[in-house]
Amino acid sequence: MMKAAVFKKTEDGRWLPTMREMPVPLPEDGEVLMKVESCGICQTDLTVSAGRFRDPRFIPDEVILGHEFWGEIVGVTERCNERRISLGMEPIEEGDLVVADPNIVCLHGEARSWRREGGTCHFCQQFISALCEKVQHIGVHFNGGFAQYCKLPAEQVVKLPDRDKEFWSKRGYLVEPLACILWGAERLQPEPGMSMAVMGAGPIGTLFARLIRLFMPSLVVIVDVDDGRLETAKKLNIGDAFVNLKSDGLEKIFELTGGEGIECIIETAGSPTALGAAVGMARKGGKILVFGVSPMGAMGEVEPFEIYEKQLEIKGACIYSTTPPHKPKPIQYYFKKAIDLLRKELVKADDLVLSDAHIHPPEEIEEAFQQIRNRVGLKHIVSCWK
Repeated sequence: MMKAAVFKKTEDGRWLPTMREMPVPLPEDGEVLMKVESCGICQTDLTVSAGRFRDPRFIPDEVILGHEFWGEIVGVTERCNERRISLGMEPIEEGDLVVADPNIVCLHGEARSWRREGGTCHFCQQFISALCEKVQHIGVHFNGGFAQYCKLPAEQVVKLPDRDKEFWSKRGYLVEPLACILWGAERLQPEPGMSMAVMGAGPIGTLFARLIRLFMPSLVVIVDVDDGRLETAKKLNIGDAFVNLKSDGLEKIFELTGGEGIECIIETAGSPTALGAAVGMARKGGKILVFGVSPMGAMGEVEPFEIYEKQLEIKGACIYSTTPPHKPKPIQYYFKKAIDLLRKELVKADDLVLSDAHIHPPEEIEEAFQQIRNRVGLKHIVSCWK
């Protein structure tokens, strides 16, 4: 038996959690069994629980959420490595540490058999699986990481380079978010010497701010509307300047840049008003990445003339592509890059959980969700072994 947080659909279209003892899942041929060490809580988990996920059609009435998870392989079935090797993935065995790749896209071979829709979509044929039209997600459409054990298709795990549980205990749950961030950076194409701003000082903004240091920016400005978040950002030393958009306004941005504005802006706040503010603070010829997840249907004010007159380049980034753009291989490219950056500590990530109080057992998930809504702490994770 195992402990798990099971989310059950309510009459009003939400999915609410209960802690449950249930049988350990039995992997079938071509599947692996992972002992989950920990799982990060993502804003997507709160969105699904609130009944606001962008495509709720295939979400089961009862499902274990959680997609930012890692752990140890404790079961390998017969055809696992045959299937992995056919896609150019390295073989795995019991005892290996792995991270879940939660997005089942068309390019992942026989893993597609889990999905409700078969075939290969237009975008995967072009090797841009971030736009996969048939994608389904472990931890949304299939049971995920808010449990002690999880079974997955063999193609949906990425091997960590060593078996150092102590090292990965503070980083394993950040591989998937960092893979998404790397895809965002691929879309944005920042250049050395640019001034950059990160809007939103939450866990994603913090991780993005640390990644962009590798692009050698001339200035990194952290922008938020919450003084508490900005104080945490200062303590973590993720920027050169810190601006409260409510109290300081855009004037502070232009003061910091000699009146020119910011060349490269990364919006991670997920606020409908953020894009308008990004356009306002952008330098002529600047770039904006919309990375935060605003509520579906929410509208914000943007002045089209300002985009036109400044000749701004605005892009979005959602999840990640499993291969480099328009290339068939290697599979799980951004995951492997994320693992390498974390393993070499080129992106510092071991301090995003600010307190042991932000490591939650499954029976505290609803409380953890409320703390995230109230901006308590920074990164929250679930450990069903706590």
